[in-house]
Amino acid sequence: MKREPQINLPIKKPVKVDPPQPKWRLTIVYFIFTMLILWGWQDLFYQLSVRTIPYSQFKTYLARHEVVAAVVKQDEIDGRIVPPAAKGSKNQTPAPSPFGPSVSRILIW
Repeated sequence: MKREPQINLPIKKPVKVDPPQPKWRLTIVYFIFTMLILWGWQDLFYQLSVRTIPYSQFKTYLARHEVVAAVVKQDEIDGRIVPPAAKGSKNQTPAPSPFGPSVSRILIW
């Protein structure tokens, strides 16, 4: 009988495996990317809801009592202009919202 050679390898001890650490880099990059998308989204809708009108047109709206709210700054006037048809009856006063869809910005030169 022929004998096969035996190879004795050292027995490896089980290695302690630490639980995987969270991938913080990916989470931080995802968070920053999400914030940039949200910022761009808000800026886009703000530009769509605000329109710039000349000061003379603002004075016309003011004379017709269509200006519901106005904030006067050094170089601009932010306000809400509501046409008479949208005002409704005299008993209901619309709540002035400077961030509403009819916000106007008047630049003073």
